[in-house]
Amino acid sequence: MSKTELPQIICHMMTTLDGKITSGTGENILDDYFSLYTKIEDKLNAKSWIIGRVTMQAFADNLTIELPKIRSRIDDKDYIVSIPNDYNVFTTDTKGVLRWKDNTIRFSNIKENLNLVVIVTINTPKEYLSYLQDKNISYIFGGEEDIDFRIVFKKIKSKFGIDRILLEGGGILNGSIMNENLIDQISLLLLPLVVNRTDAPSLFEGDIQKDLIIKKFTLTNIEKLENDVVWLKYLNKLNKI
Repeated sequence: MSKTELPQIICHMMTTLDGKITSGTGENILDDYFSLYTKIEDKLNAKSWIIGRVTMQAFADNLTIELPKIRSRIDDKDYIVSIPNDYNVFTTDTKGVLRWKDNTIRFSNIKENLNLVVIVTINTPKEYLSYLQDKNISYIFGGEEDIDFRIVFKKIKSKFGIDRILLEGGGILNGSIMNENLIDQISLLLLPLVVNRTDAPSLFEGDIQKDLIIKKFTLTNIEKLENDVVWLKYLNKLNKI
């Protein structure tokens, strides 16, 4: 698959000095920097995001809502509803965990509603796919059991016409996409904090059962921001655009 068939993927995150993205205890340590984070996010000129399931729980409905019974046959084809604008948010949910009030969500720093698209697999419960259809929520298949992100990003470009997408996942989502060498750029806000806990999630958390393959990036920009924050920008050496 040619890189031209995929959108430009920018991982935009903020971490502590020891590379942590949360405290690991439930205590929110990043809120004081969120407005600065979104200010930098706006400079990246993206209108679409891919975010992990755990993070998206903040935008979801009550998770205890039961799924309705299937009223018609559900096939294994992507389900894409009419898209009213250029803003989209993609999230993974292969087990059918999240519930939704609507087929759009709102970000605090974006005026427009974002179209919601769920990334599923062939093994995702058909009851959940039926539920998404009832809610008029788009979904795309990313594989049979596990997600193949090359397939996902190819669909994101071909079916939605998206040329640039921001990856703002948790460590597992970021690590999975990094493992497939799909990240073109990293935009990182380095915060003047240290968590010092081994159980706090890191920026990238790959599968320890897989072979060690080091990914190399080139530093392209460094800028000191307010509150002792440093903005670092890196370019993937293999995917220069």
